[in-house]
Amino acid sequence: SETDGLTRYYLSDSRTFRSIVELVSWFCHNSLKESFSGLDTTLKFAYKDLILVIACYDFNPTPPESNMLPLKSGDILAVVDYQESTLGWWKAVKRTRIGYIPKDFVKKYE
Repeated sequence: SETDGLTRYYLSDSRTFRSIVELVSWFCHNSLKESFSGLDTTLKFAYKDLILVIACYDFNPTPPESNMLPLKSGDILAVVDYQESTLGWWKAVKRTRIGYIPKDFVKKYE
């Protein structure tokens, strides 16, 4: 949108931003519910923070834990959170599931 010759970015008419970076930064810390009814969440990660990894080894949690992702050598995943990295775990997305993977079982996918 342009107002007074200035380009503005927005998700709804209630709030505008001077840049896409400003918009993303705002919604990383503030709920999306003002722009999307029923979506009371913040942006979880920025696209540039994602890295793709490939599993080097199989990993089958025993017993199957709902918060861990099983891996097969060759699986490609997107890592979305490194917060548990000091404990040896990363949060990753595999197809439609999100869960923790052992960081030493994967390497950066090139």
